[in-house]
Amino acid sequence: MHYVVSVLGPEWLDRELNARTGEGLLLLGGDEDDDDDLSAYLRMQRVTLLAWELRAVSGIRGLAHLVKDLRSRTSYEAIAELRAVRHLLRAGEDAWFIDPNAGPGPACDAVVVLSGHRVAVEVKAKVSQPVVNYHPKPHPQPPQ
Repeated sequence: MHYVVSVLGPEWLDRELNARTGEGLLLLGGDEDDDDDLSAYLRMQRVTLLAWELRAVSGIRGLAHLVKDLRSRTSYEAIAELRAVRHLLRAGEDAWFIDPNAGPGPACDAVVVLSGHRVAVEVKAKVSQPVVNYHPKPHPQPPQ
């Protein structure tokens, strides 16, 4: 927890622990007095995963841009974004995070170099769903 707070700051921790925001207790919601064993385990697992992912990407250029942005995100979203870029870096030759305020228009989260080509990466995190909900969407047919 100390590492996560040292990177993301005490304001992030205050927000995550505030049950009144609806995101409290590291996004598990509820009151700490009503905490059960599973919720406590999930909360500790989430903090551990966040620390692991932050440490794993600590050498990637531009991390300060992402850290600034992560402070306003949920821990679920932060873990997903860090994990995605880490996996892409392992598959490619290089990667760096992009400053979201660097220029006009939409910005990607990171750039990864794959086979000599720069690939813009935008990561979106969605709440977990049962596997049956993840299926290909039918492509719209062109008008006849």
